[in-house]
Amino acid sequence: YLDDYSLAFLCKFKCLLLSRFEWHNKAKAEALVTAYARQGGRPIIDLTGAPVDVLSKEPSFLGVYGEPVDFLYQATLSVNGTTEKLLPFRSDYLPWHSFTPQGLDVNIATFPYAGVQGVAWGYKLVDGARVDFVGLNLLFHAVLTHDPVAIDLLEEDLGLKADQLSVHQ
Repeated sequence: YLDDYSLAFLCKFKCLLLSRFEWHNKAKAEALVTAYARQGGRPIIDLTGAPVDVLSKEPSFLGVYGEPVDFLYQATLSVNGTTEKLLPFRSDYLPWHSFTPQGLDVNIATFPYAGVQGVAWGYKLVDGARVDFVGLNLLFHAVLTHDPVAIDLLEEDLGLKADQLSVHQ
């Protein structure tokens, strides 16, 4: 559970990737992530597997909701005016169930879905600190397929190289 960790422990890491995370107390978990971001940490949140809101039946965290999206083959990303196709989603995971985060301040990477733009990467400013959100279950897709488009986007936005080990301080 996210709120089992202390702020001091989380601050040992430059980047905190949350996917399939849970909490005992949502307000406490949100306050912890906000404090981590305000102290210079880089929280990146994938709402895949996060607890769902009782009323909306969608995952939510820090005021961002995950709208469900399903793909049967592959997605096309738009980043900085450039459009590139992701590799097809693996057939043993089809349809590809994921989320597009809603309620962000800035959309970095988008994809067309059902006549509107879904978000694959963006961020929200929370108490003046940037909190990133990832959609499309993009991280898992990159691991499964070694998709160069997804990996390039992740490397650029994370400021990390896929082939380098990250060490906590």
